[in-house]
Amino acid sequence: MSVLAACAQADEILERGAAKAVEFAKLMSELGDAVEAYPPENFLRLVMDVTGYVDMLRAEGTEGQARLENLEELVVAAEEWSQSTEGGGTIADFLDDAALLSSVDDARAKRENNNADAPEDSVVLMTLHNAKGLEFPAVFVVGLEEGLLPSKNSLTEAGGIEEERRLFYVGITRAMDRLTLTAAQNRMTFGKTVSTEDSRFLEELGGGFESVDVYGQQVEYRKTTWRDYRPTVPAPPARKDTSPMTEGMAYRGGEKVRHPKFGEGRVLAVSGFGDKQEVTVAFEGSAGMKKLLVRFANLSPA
Repeated sequence: MSVLAACAQADEILERGAAKAVEFAKLMSELGDAVEAYPPENFLRLVMDVTGYVDMLRAEGTEGQARLENLEELVVAAEEWSQSTEGGGTIADFLDDAALLSSVDDARAKRENNNADAPEDSVVLMTLHNAKGLEFPAVFVVGLEEGLLPSKNSLTEAGGIEEERRLFYVGITRAMDRLTLTAAQNRMTFGKTVSTEDSRFLEELGGGFESVDVYGQQVEYRKTTWRDYRPTVPAPPARKDTSPMTEGMAYRGGEKVRHPKFGEGRVLAVSGFGDKQEVTVAFEGSAGMKKLLVRFANLSPA
């Protein structure tokens, strides 16, 4: 008997303390069913939602915030992978590709490090903290946006902005010959494309530098804010989620729906409301009956 199977039957074995084990086994079973039902980015969101992991990290303060940002990047990577993969795929496919790429990168790094003739004129990536005491002919400081630099946490902490300003100073003074500062007008965060606001530090610089647009063409510098003279580029359309997410749009049973993987089916049963709404759908063909959380299922009318 597997550990998971034992947990599912804990109430038959233990006199006390079985509830948590049974609950865990049920959760793992539901997540196992969801692997094939959701695209990778939505499966990751589902795991973070139902396990309470995000709430736990938020309660950890600064350290937890750093981990949350890593999770956001993972969801964005999964979203981009789904968009670039023909026919989509599951979380297992995404992780297989990620592991393969990681192995290739590791092998390349080992090969280059063992090669005495490897070129020295390569790009070095590092954080602002790690850049202290170093200098380079050319430096790129990227992500100069409110919420990144200065960071979200610094906006509410006493002295946080000053510390972020010192870090920014460290970054720009690492450049010996050429300094390039960039800010995105739109950034994908947690799988959603959102508009950004330029870092206050860019506006504090005043003049003394060349301004170029997204195509590398120099534009006229005007003594106003960075936002005023930066060219405006429309945001790419974010993937539209057609799944109902509010009580006012709730499924009531009987609707014909279409799933990206399972095809067409009919809603047989509904439970919950809003973000917690679940539907049981009878799909045509071999897919059969599936229980799906509407928020992540990407269902659309058939």
